[in-house]
Amino acid sequence: MNDSNSSPMPISRQIRYQKQCRDNWKEKALQKQQKIREYVQLTRSLKKSRDNWKTRAKQAEQRVKDLEQQLANLSSSDSDSDLDNQDLSDRIAHHHYSLSTISLTVQQIITVGHSYRGVAKTMGLLSPKFSLDSPHYSSIKSWVERIGLYELQRPKEKRDDWIYLIDLTLELGNSKALVIYGIPHTFWLTQILPKKRALKHTDGQILALEVTTSATSDWIHSVLESVSQQVGTPLQIISDHASNLRKAIQLFQAHHCHVISTYDVTHAMANLLKKQLFKDDIFQNFLSDCHHCRLQVQQTELAFASPPPQRTQCRFFNLDPLLRWANSVIRYSLSFFSPLIPNLHQLKLLNRFFDKFTWVFSYHKLIRFWTYLIQLTRTLEKQLKIHGLNSSSISLFQQRLSSLQLPTFLHPFKQQLLTYLHNEVSLVSDHTLLPTTDVLESLFGRYKYFSQRSPLKELRSLLLTIPLSTVNFTNQYITDALTTIRADDLSQWVHHTFGQSMLSKRQAFFST
Repeated sequence: MNDSNSSPMPISRQIRYQKQCRDNWKEKALQKQQKIREYVQLTRSLKKSRDNWKTRAKQAEQRVKDLEQQLANLSSSDSDSDLDNQDLSDRIAHHHYSLSTISLTVQQIITVGHSYRGVAKTMGLLSPKFSLDSPHYSSIKSWVERIGLYELQRPKEKRDDWIYLIDLTLELGNSKALVIYGIPHTFWLTQILPKKRALKHTDGQILALEVTTSATSDWIHSVLESVSQQVGTPLQIISDHASNLRKAIQLFQAHHCHVISTYDVTHAMANLLKKQLFKDDIFQNFLSDCHHCRLQVQQTELAFASPPPQRTQCRFFNLDPLLRWANSVIRYSLSFFSPLIPNLHQLKLLNRFFDKFTWVFSYHKLIRFWTYLIQLTRTLEKQLKIHGLNSSSISLFQQRLSSLQLPTFLHPFKQQLLTYLHNEVSLVSDHTLLPTTDVLESLFGRYKYFSQRSPLKELRSLLLTIPLSTVNFTNQYITDALTTIRADDLSQWVHHTFGQSMLSKRQAFFST
């Protein structure tokens, strides 16, 4: 702006001009303020819109993730739904492990014969692949014994046609266990005998398992009376005719005269063989020579031809393999052994063979006689175990003997077999009866297979594997067993039945 004193424009005009400039600037300032307000409003609107779309985008992203998860779940819906249903029904109250895990471990022990620690390791190997739990071996032991105790104590059906199979087993110490295995005569007659098969463990039940240090006939008789009151008076009792068992059964028959007592055919035949052969010094020499021969050849190239090992107990139950071996050595010539040992010179093989096996030929005639004895006993055993014991057993056995064409020197032994058969048939009446306790002996064998792993083979809670071996496992049965028998119940039964263990006594003895 020019100085007013030097400007040629009049003052009034200058004032109007300045006023007009002021108004122009003021209008421009107002326009700028309005523009700023519009920009502010637009920015605020854009920010609101942006926030809205951002929220919607996040919601959409989360929805996509949820849908993807649902799709993944649907892809395994079949197996997952089965597992979900199983989770609801595959649990036992107050138990951490699933019912399927418990069932699998217990059946590995009883059916397969694995050890507790072996099953625990097996479950550990299977758990990552099959989604199975891996229990500790002590838990497995507890399940086995609790289910075994449940089977022993659960009420059995009361009926009047039970067949009692009765016997005693023992281990280290002076304790003995009396076991009574029962099977209904009607079931055996209709379901087992027509199939001509042996009894399976699961065909019957353990009716009693009692432990004592004095297995007298009076005590056994009291057990028989107690069991008969619970499940019914038996039709038949089968035993090995040990003196205490035989007298106890006679005491029982005095009050129950209709009960039939049967002498187990397997034990009867073994006892007849024992009477025939035990007094024979030559046969004892033969057994001794077999034992020494086994020791001589078991570390040589002829080890495959060594005699089979002999049983330390009940040797006359299992003479068949030994006599088959002797007959094979006599029958086979040197030409049979040559291809089996090709690296050995034939002359040297001849010397080795005669050095180790010549002694067998000196028993040639007697081996033939002993083989006939075994054949006679096995013929009678097979007949009775297939067809049962009945009034026609004698005639059927005589027919079988006539087809064998036995030499005359066997007639005295044959007469002993017929005497046994006459005695048993005279008690049969019009029944067809079970003649053997083989299934009970098999249960004892299974129990001893388990007990041999124990540090001391004494009668303890492992006895519960005997009743457990007769169980047909189902989920409902295992659930009932584990909900009925607690760990405290098992401990109380073990303490009441056995008292302090031999192992704990031994540890206390050596700790002083």
